[in-house]
Amino acid sequence: MEDASSRIGGLSVVVPVYNSASTLRDLAERLDRTFAPRRFPLELVLVNDGSEDASWQAVGDLARRFDWVRGVDLARNVGQHNALLCGIRQARHPVIVTIDDDLQHPPEEIPTLLAALGDDIDLVYGQPARHRHPFWRIAASWLLGRLARVDRPSGPTRFSAFRAFRTRLREAFSGHRTPFVSIDVLLSWSTSRIATVAIEHRPRAAGRSSYNLRKLVDLALDTLLGFGSPSPWLMAGLGLACAAAGAAGLGAAWAGILVAGGRGVGLLELSAVAALFAGLQLCLLAWFGHYLGRLYAVAIGRPPYVVARTTDEALAGQD
Repeated sequence: MEDASSRIGGLSVVVPVYNSASTLRDLAERLDRTFAPRRFPLELVLVNDGSEDASWQAVGDLARRFDWVRGVDLARNVGQHNALLCGIRQARHPVIVTIDDDLQHPPEEIPTLLAALGDDIDLVYGQPARHRHPFWRIAASWLLGRLARVDRPSGPTRFSAFRAFRTRLREAFSGHRTPFVSIDVLLSWSTSRIATVAIEHRPRAAGRSSYNLRKLVDLALDTLLGFGSPSPWLMAGLGLACAAAGAAGLGAAWAGILVAGGRGVGLLELSAVAALFAGLQLCLLAWFGHYLGRLYAVAIGRPPYVVARTTDEALAGQD
């Protein structure tokens, strides 16, 4: 730990906060214990993403209790990655760690990330040795990483919300002003010197995850499109796969004519082939519709977030 702390020179821990009033005090106290005695500057940046509970009040209480805790309150809910972007831009120290507010990633594992952040590494992902997420989320994360590698073969095979990276990487996306944000895409603009380490993954300390299938699909599209325009190789792969499936379906249907006693091409076979190609067309339309929606949002200048207030301003007003 001493070697890692002597290298980093200061640490900003950025946490997107959503309806987590019951876990924030535990998070701050455990972070305080993890880095006691303090060997380098430390700050905890809590970004309240339009919470509907007493999260902002909890953030203010922690800022008054610990001088190294800072809070940012967004004007509305904008999503985890947009809130992270806000916190990353608020960070004051040379190294940033992002961690969720549900304590599934233990703050005690942060030194593990920092130890892997060597001179030849700019970004470290913490990968759970044993996942506590539902199977569909694990599979989706794996698939997303694989698809992203179509355009960026040097990228990680799986992303994680538990990351450590050098603050200077944010210079590559300092001009990012669109509402479609994937932190992993933005970091990929900055470096390919990426490492992963195994970390502990615990059950949620309280509440339920706000991530559902729709949000995961939105994030997947933002991530894939963020790596560039829709990959021609990915489109070609989907097209060839559906063409092969359609050809197989037609072959099976025509086999009924050639085999003695066959009944020929029936409504079931034709419907299956039609549904297959209709599904492919709908997927492609959805893909490009999402892409056009991104272009429209960029054209009208929709911001990724709006800051309503900060604890720095509130505490300054009390002086």
